[in-house]
Amino acid sequence: MRRILGLSAAAVALVALMSPGIVLASGPSDWRYNPETRHSYAIVENVTWADGEALAIRLGGHLATVDNQAEQDWLTATWPDPWIWIGLNDRATEGRYVWSSGTRVRFTAWQGVDPDDWKGFDPIGEDATVLNGDAPGWHTISERWLLNGIVEVPGRPKDLAANTLPWGTHDGTVDDPAFFDACYANGWAFDSDSPSRNVTVRILAQRLDIFTVPVEVWRGPAGEFRQDLLDAGIGDGTSGFWVDLRPMIAWGLPYEIRAQGRDVQTGEWFTLDASPRTLTCHQF
Repeated sequence: MRRILGLSAAAVALVALMSPGIVLASGPSDWRYNPETRHSYAIVENVTWADGEALAIRLGGHLATVDNQAEQDWLTATWPDPWIWIGLNDRATEGRYVWSSGTRVRFTAWQGVDPDDWKGFDPIGEDATVLNGDAPGWHTISERWLLNGIVEVPGRPKDLAANTLPWGTHDGTVDDPAFFDACYANGWAFDSDSPSRNVTVRILAQRLDIFTVPVEVWRGPAGEFRQDLLDAGIGDGTSGFWVDLRPMIAWGLPYEIRAQGRDVQTGEWFTLDASPRTLTCHQF
């Protein structure tokens, strides 16, 4: 997906995320049925390629497989927005593209110079595919972008309506710029469906001085005790996290810091309230 992107509206769409707070039900709700394939399709929002595929598996399918031009046209007409994950990837072997569903590759719809492995936005290159980009047709892109993805399941999807997404906040530091030990991320996350289990939290850092992918710099349990959470009736109070960002980001550069929690039941990532935050850390 070589450099037709630019800092355009499409580029902004690559990094636009939501902050859902408390949401009843997890996973997609607006399913579309294709009578030609006899499969159901839906959008999962704001996921890396790997997280989108993992959620698709939990829903009983995979990221979408496109077998012919008719299916390409149906998917594009159903979801005309650009930069949406499909299942094609060369994560295992560079240059050997496979569908995550295991279906044999019988059809391709590459656009321009794609597929390529351009490393301009991410040093690991481009190992995943989107349905359409700035122009119609498939584009390779770094799998670490946070995008929407198309889930495809045979027949009808699993019902996850009884699940409740976790909730929490990204408190962060009040200083920007932050000096030395004020360079941290903190907050809390709690899953009422599994109150005895700590929610896994991850911190994503994305530099703002250049256009590049968000990078996961920390992952761990939200298991620290906070008296304010106990006083508020949020479990037993052991749902906090505190992360020292000093070893993880570069001094003097502006970052967007995003805190996300993972739903215990589905594995779906959600962005904590009050996240993301901008942060520039200085050593002195």
